[in-house]
Amino acid sequence: LGHPMIVIKAPNFLDLGLEEVGRLHEEYRASGNLKVFDTKADVFEAKANGAFLIFFSYECLAYKQAGPNKVQLATMKAAVQELAASSGKQMDDIFIWLDCLSIPQRNRAMMMAAINAIYTFASMPNAMVLICPESTHADTGRPASGETMRERLWCRVEHVAYCCSRGVSTMFLHRGEALEPLPEEWMPSVCCVYESMSTCCRLKHKTSPSCDRETCVLPLLALYYDVYSRKELGRSDERDFYAWNLIKQHRERMFPRTFTYQTENGDEERPLFADMLERVEALVKEDKIRLTVSRDSDFLGVPMSDTTSTFMQSEGSSFFV
Repeated sequence: LGHPMIVIKAPNFLDLGLEEVGRLHEEYRASGNLKVFDTKADVFEAKANGAFLIFFSYECLAYKQAGPNKVQLATMKAAVQELAASSGKQMDDIFIWLDCLSIPQRNRAMMMAAINAIYTFASMPNAMVLICPESTHADTGRPASGETMRERLWCRVEHVAYCCSRGVSTMFLHRGEALEPLPEEWMPSVCCVYESMSTCCRLKHKTSPSCDRETCVLPLLALYYDVYSRKELGRSDERDFYAWNLIKQHRERMFPRTFTYQTENGDEERPLFADMLERVEALVKEDKIRLTVSRDSDFLGVPMSDTTSTFMQSEGSSFFV
């Protein structure tokens, strides 16, 4: 793992109040209620021993406060109860991944390491729940729902990452009433990550020159590497066929070569993926060792997803030079 996977046990999560969630990772970790998986092997071992991991995706509805609002938090807690009932799991066996508690917020290097690992994080939970009850943005008063969630860049990244690694059968919506299977049209509507909204672009990068659209490149490149390498090996399963069909249909829009960087002084065209996909394909075809892995088997004791992490930490980063 490029960064440990940090989760919270369900009983502790269900006891959280809104103020505690708003304390974010740095303050909440002092409680001792966060569980840290330092390696993927730790996660796999926990799951083999009965652990059930839930990944929550939601739209942030305040400019100055990270984390879910009151309605969203209540919906998350309801989802935990429903998944416990449907899976037959005890609460002590359920762990929650929630960005504001699981990703460091104050140390930028640690934050970036966790963000770059988002695809790996999304490859390991047992379920993803898209939290989208009807609510209101705290600052703009804009109504929020599943439709506005689809417009958010980081929500799209999470949905595509989980879909391409775990498939859609364990993805759920929760609009505040009950868990629902992911609608059939959802993934085609969000797979083009860059046709979405992000706060940094809305602010025209006044507060920071970094752009989330550039930050997304490495995890999405790892996603492409993962899906493409399994296809080339002939070891794709139904989940991979679905993911590859999405990519084939929307490749140029999912992985645009350039993007428009916006500032108060004007816009400029910047490289994004450029020729990175072609370079990934060449790497996969040339390096046969990387192809001797699969979703369900180990090569020299190294799981398939470890190979993706190795790519991200070495070859992946070299694609930017």
